[in-house]
Amino acid sequence: MGNEVEWISLEGMGTLVSYTIIYVPPDRFAARQPSMPFSHVRFEPCPVGLLEVEDGLRIMGWIPKIDPKKIRTG
Repeated sequence: MGNEVEWISLEGMGTLVSYTIIYVPPDRFAARQPSMPFSHVRFEPCPVGLLEVEDGLRIMGWIPKIDPKKIRTG
């Protein structure tokens, strides 16, 4: 849990092994807009996935810019 990390460049394609959609993210991920009465925060679904690349390495991260209904494993 330290801050000493090293960036490693990965190339090629991967396979989405698993994913979930966070419907109520932490406040720091919410877009602050007056979209609901009596609320200053609008929550957008936040897809998070587990991608497997060559050599079996698995990487977890946000899945940006896609309709969550279109996400499929494999």
